[in-house]
Amino acid sequence: ANTKTYGLRIEGDINVVLNDLKMVDCGGVNIQLGAKVVVNDAFIKVKYANASRHLFYIAYEGSELTINSGEFEITGTSQKYLVADGNATVGFGKINVYGGKFHGVLASGAQPVTDKGNNVKIYGGEYYVYPTRAFDPTPYLADGYTTVALADSWVKVVAE
Repeated sequence: ANTKTYGLRIEGDINVVLNDLKMVDCGGVNIQLGAKVVVNDAFIKVKYANASRHLFYIAYEGSELTINSGEFEITGTSQKYLVADGNATVGFGKINVYGGKFHGVLASGAQPVTDKGNNVKIYGGEYYVYPTRAFDPTPYLADGYTTVALADSWVKVVAE
Protein backbone atom coordinates (compact mmCIF):
# COMPACT_ATOMS: atom_id res chain seq x y z
CA ALA A 1 0.00 0.00 0.00
CA ASN A 2 1.20 3.48 -0.77
CA THR A 3 1.71 5.10 2.63
CA LYS A 4 1.86 8.72 1.52
CA THR A 5 -1.80 9.59 2.01
CA TYR A 6 -2.74 7.67 5.10
CA GLY A 7 -4.13 9.89 7.85
CA LEU A 8 -1.57 8.54 10.33
CA ARG A 9 1.63 6.61 9.66
CA ILE A 10 3.54 4.91 12.49
CA GLU A 11 6.71 2.95 11.78
CA GLY A 12 9.87 1.67 13.41
CA ASP A 13 10.71 0.25 16.81
CA ILE A 14 8.17 2.29 18.77
CA ASN A 15 5.24 1.68 21.13
CA VAL A 16 2.27 4.02 20.66
CA VAL A 17 -1.01 4.26 22.58
CA LEU A 18 -3.75 6.21 20.79
CA ASN A 19 -6.33 7.44 23.30
CA ASP A 20 -9.36 9.42 22.12
CA LEU A 21 -8.01 9.68 18.57
CA LYS A 22 -10.37 11.37 16.11
CA MET A 23 -9.80 11.15 12.35
CA VAL A 24 -12.59 12.09 9.93
CA ASP A 25 -12.75 11.89 6.12
CA CYS A 26 -9.14 10.91 5.67
CA GLY A 27 -6.93 7.93 4.94
CA GLY A 28 -6.62 5.34 7.71
CA VAL A 29 -3.77 4.26 9.99
CA ASN A 30 -0.61 2.69 8.51
CA ILE A 31 1.61 0.68 10.90
CA GLN A 32 4.91 -0.81 9.71
CA LEU A 33 8.48 -1.85 10.45
CA GLY A 34 7.97 -3.17 13.98
CA ALA A 35 5.69 -0.49 15.46
CA LYS A 36 3.32 -1.61 18.20
CA VAL A 37 0.07 0.38 18.45
CA VAL A 38 -2.83 0.21 20.93
CA VAL A 39 -6.11 1.99 20.07
CA ASN A 40 -8.48 3.11 22.85
CA ASP A 41 -11.70 5.09 22.32
CA ALA A 42 -10.94 6.23 18.78
CA PHE A 43 -13.31 7.56 16.14
CA ILE A 44 -11.96 6.95 12.64
CA LYS A 45 -13.99 7.53 9.49
CA VAL A 46 -12.02 6.70 6.35
CA LYS A 47 -13.20 8.45 3.22
CA TYR A 48 -10.86 7.89 0.34
CA ALA A 49 -11.61 6.70 -3.17
CA ASN A 50 -8.30 4.87 -3.58
CA ALA A 51 -8.44 1.18 -2.70
CA SER A 52 -5.10 1.25 -0.88
CA ARG A 53 -6.26 3.55 1.95
CA HIS A 54 -7.67 1.03 4.39
CA LEU A 55 -8.90 1.69 7.92
CA PHE A 56 -5.92 -0.14 9.45
CA TYR A 57 -2.98 -1.40 7.39
CA ILE A 58 -0.14 -3.24 9.13
CA ALA A 59 2.93 -4.97 7.71
CA TYR A 60 6.33 -6.44 8.61
CA GLU A 61 7.43 -8.81 11.35
CA GLY A 62 7.07 -7.33 14.83
CA SER A 63 4.35 -4.84 13.85
CA GLU A 64 1.29 -5.22 16.05
CA LEU A 65 -2.09 -3.51 16.35
CA THR A 66 -4.41 -3.92 19.33
CA ILE A 67 -7.87 -2.37 19.09
CA ASN A 68 -9.65 -2.11 22.45
CA SER A 69 -12.47 0.32 21.72
CA GLY A 70 -13.77 2.97 19.38
CA GLU A 71 -15.98 3.50 16.36
CA PHE A 72 -14.61 2.72 12.92
CA GLU A 73 -16.29 3.48 9.61
CA ILE A 74 -15.37 3.22 5.96
CA THR A 75 -17.28 5.25 3.38
CA GLY A 76 -15.51 4.36 0.14
CA THR A 77 -16.50 1.06 -1.38
CA SER A 78 -12.92 -0.07 -2.08
CA GLN A 79 -11.41 0.08 1.41
CA LYS A 80 -10.99 -2.76 3.85
CA TYR A 81 -11.29 -2.54 7.61
CA LEU A 82 -8.20 -4.54 8.52
CA VAL A 83 -5.17 -5.47 6.41
CA ALA A 84 -2.42 -7.65 7.90
CA ASP A 85 0.10 -7.69 5.10
CA GLY A 86 3.60 -8.97 4.48
CA ASN A 87 5.48 -11.86 2.92
CA ALA A 88 7.97 -14.58 3.81
CA THR A 89 10.90 -12.19 3.50
CA VAL A 90 9.72 -9.29 5.67
CA GLY A 91 7.24 -11.15 7.88
CA PHE A 92 3.64 -10.33 8.69
CA GLY A 93 1.85 -7.79 10.86
CA LYS A 94 -0.53 -8.93 13.63
CA ILE A 95 -3.93 -7.50 14.52
CA ASN A 96 -5.96 -8.27 17.68
CA VAL A 97 -9.42 -6.75 18.09
CA TYR A 98 -10.95 -6.77 21.59
CA GLY A 99 -13.68 -4.18 21.07
CA GLY A 100 -15.05 -1.40 18.93
CA LYS A 101 -17.89 -0.84 16.53
CA PHE A 102 -17.18 -1.42 12.82
CA HIS A 103 -19.51 -0.25 10.06
CA GLY A 104 -19.64 1.30 6.64
CA VAL A 105 -20.26 0.41 3.03
CA LEU A 106 -18.31 -2.27 1.20
CA ALA A 107 -18.60 -2.91 -2.51
CA SER A 108 -20.86 -5.87 -3.18
CA GLY A 109 -18.80 -9.03 -2.72
CA ALA A 110 -15.74 -7.16 -1.36
CA GLN A 111 -13.78 -8.73 1.48
CA PRO A 112 -13.57 -6.60 4.66
CA VAL A 113 -10.22 -8.05 5.78
CA THR A 114 -6.96 -9.15 4.18
CA ASP A 115 -5.14 -11.59 6.44
CA LYS A 116 -1.83 -12.71 5.00
CA GLY A 117 -0.17 -15.05 7.45
CA ASN A 118 -3.33 -15.81 9.51
CA ASN A 119 -2.57 -12.96 11.94
CA VAL A 120 -5.95 -11.25 12.42
CA LYS A 121 -7.74 -12.39 15.59
CA ILE A 122 -11.06 -10.99 16.81
CA TYR A 123 -12.01 -11.34 20.48
CA GLY A 124 -14.76 -8.72 20.71
CA GLY A 125 -16.55 -5.81 19.10
CA GLU A 126 -19.72 -5.13 17.15
CA TYR A 127 -19.94 -5.50 13.37
CA TYR A 128 -22.49 -4.36 10.82
CA VAL A 129 -23.38 -7.41 8.72
CA TYR A 130 -25.91 -6.03 6.24
CA PRO A 131 -26.30 -8.67 3.50
CA THR A 132 -23.82 -8.38 0.59
CA ARG A 133 -22.00 -5.42 2.19
CA ALA A 134 -21.03 -7.16 5.37
CA PHE A 135 -18.18 -7.27 7.81
CA ASP A 136 -18.67 -10.83 8.98
CA PRO A 137 -16.03 -11.36 11.69
CA THR A 138 -16.57 -15.14 11.81
CA PRO A 139 -13.49 -16.18 9.74
CA TYR A 140 -11.22 -14.17 12.04
CA LEU A 141 -12.60 -15.17 15.45
CA ALA A 142 -10.08 -16.27 18.06
CA ASP A 143 -10.56 -19.76 19.48
CA GLY A 144 -13.40 -19.87 22.00
CA TYR A 145 -15.33 -16.90 20.52
CA THR A 146 -18.57 -16.69 18.57
CA THR A 147 -21.06 -14.09 17.35
CA VAL A 148 -24.54 -13.26 18.61
CA ALA A 149 -27.12 -11.34 16.61
CA LEU A 150 -28.10 -7.84 17.68
CA ALA A 151 -30.83 -5.62 16.22
CA ASP A 152 -30.63 -3.97 12.80
CA SER A 153 -28.07 -6.24 11.05
CA TRP A 154 -25.37 -6.06 13.74
CA VAL A 155 -23.50 -8.91 15.46
CA LYS A 156 -21.44 -8.89 18.62
CA VAL A 157 -18.41 -11.09 19.29
CA VAL A 158 -18.54 -12.86 22.67
CA ALA A 159 -16.78 -15.71 24.46
CA GLU A 160 -18.47 -19.08 23.97
